[in-house]
Amino acid sequence: MRYQKLFAAALLSATLFSFGSGPALAQLSAVNFTDVPAEHWAAQAVKDLVDKYGVMQGFPDKTFRGTRNISRFEAAAAFLRIMDQLAQTEELTKRIGKVALEDLKTLRTLNDEFKQEIETIKKQHTDQGAKIKQLEEALAKLKEDIGSVRFGGMISVGAEDVMEDNFRPGYTASFSLNMRIAATEKTTIRSALSGDFSSIQDENKEGESGKKSQFKENKDISVGFGEAWFDHRESGFLNPRVKFGFMGVTRLIQPFTSIPNQFGNSIIGVLDSPAVSRASPNLFGSSRGIRLTRSFIAGTEFSEGIFSGAIAASPDVFYGQLKLNLGFAQLKVVSEGDQSLVIGEPVLDPLHNHTVILDLGNDTFGLGLQATFRGLADEINFRGAAASTNWSFSGFSIGASGKFESEKTYQQVIAGVYLSSPSNLKQMNPEWPDANIPSLLVAVQSPFTMQNGELFEGSPDEVGDLAGFMVQLTYDNPVIPNLTLELGRRQKVFGQRVATDSKFDKTTFAVSSSFFF
Repeated sequence: MRYQKLFAAALLSATLFSFGSGPALAQLSAVNFTDVPAEHWAAQAVKDLVDKYGVMQGFPDKTFRGTRNISRFEAAAAFLRIMDQLAQTEELTKRIGKVALEDLKTLRTLNDEFKQEIETIKKQHTDQGAKIKQLEEALAKLKEDIGSVRFGGMISVGAEDVMEDNFRPGYTASFSLNMRIAATEKTTIRSALSGDFSSIQDENKEGESGKKSQFKENKDISVGFGEAWFDHRESGFLNPRVKFGFMGVTRLIQPFTSIPNQFGNSIIGVLDSPAVSRASPNLFGSSRGIRLTRSFIAGTEFSEGIFSGAIAASPDVFYGQLKLNLGFAQLKVVSEGDQSLVIGEPVLDPLHNHTVILDLGNDTFGLGLQATFRGLADEINFRGAAASTNWSFSGFSIGASGKFESEKTYQQVIAGVYLSSPSNLKQMNPEWPDANIPSLLVAVQSPFTMQNGELFEGSPDEVGDLAGFMVQLTYDNPVIPNLTLELGRRQKVFGQRVATDSKFDKTTFAVSSSFFF
């Protein structure tokens, strides 16, 4: 109990240190502790310890707890602060006036009493400072290592089966690996590699009916397009960014809407084309829009204020893109053409494509409009248009798309809608726990084709092939990451024709799991 009495003496000393002409206790405004009334006899001492000398602080709940027994280390910490102040005697004298001799004797006695505890606190502070410095150095090195080389990618496995046939399910596995190396502060080297494996049981047309040889297994192992390119940034006028290497042209040119959609999220693809895919609003590809080549590509991006753009070239095609970004509205124009249009190489009927995209809104609610044109030599023809919308709220998404495609021998309209539910509780309410839940995606599409004056449901090549729906359930859980179950159905919905080929009437079930890193 001796150290508690000495601490009471310290409180008395703080009272003695205060000016005799100080304010009345009832007028104290600095004592804000909820358990120290202004009329309490020790209020002035508490005020001096906290406000004037800074040797005590109180507790986070704004209480002083003056009746609680303090430990020797707590008392030692308070007196250590007092001794630190006495080490600056001149400054202390200027701040509080002349220090009484009796007060100094009292503090000397207290210092002797708590000498061991004070030395322990000093040593702890030194050790903590060294540990903090070691942690800071380790963190700086970790940031440097992570910043210079980064890896990422995906591994996926799955199986799918068509219920109408007698073949066993098809099995798939795929991977992608991306690497980023920071060569300099402004230059990075990037690479991407992908690969696929598939095993499908198919009909052996050379075999005899009813025999085992009627079936054969087709295995396919392939490595996808490997990409490797340099990416160099410069600041200043137009903020140019140069890229060149083996890559896809979409690293520089993006001929698609920025409004999100979920029509292309099907996992079915080995045994059958997805039941819902053509309803995707984007217009590109070899037959309808911008040609998305993958080869040696060189080009640059630039931006200045609300304007941005890009130019790129492959051994066969030149590309150009201009974009106006007003925030709520984005207008993009993309063009491409054969080399002969620029270099003048004698080629018969050089091909060129052009796409105009207007996006209104954002990821929460947006509307996208597109139109694409194609020409041979000096002519140009309208080839297609699309409109899409997406509305996201509390983790739910509702979207729709309508697309018109015009070819020389037919015209086609493809319409689709989808609804998806959230995959995490926090998406529905920020105050709810951060927990993954199963999410549901339902999508429907149907195409209609006008050919030779006749209207029918389906694609121009395979009547009824692309009408259908998709139901997909996904749950990212600790045991099986990104577990996805999908049921896809392709059939005629509105048309009257009866398809003779079974491939126009299919029900496919698929399951997959994927891990992203």
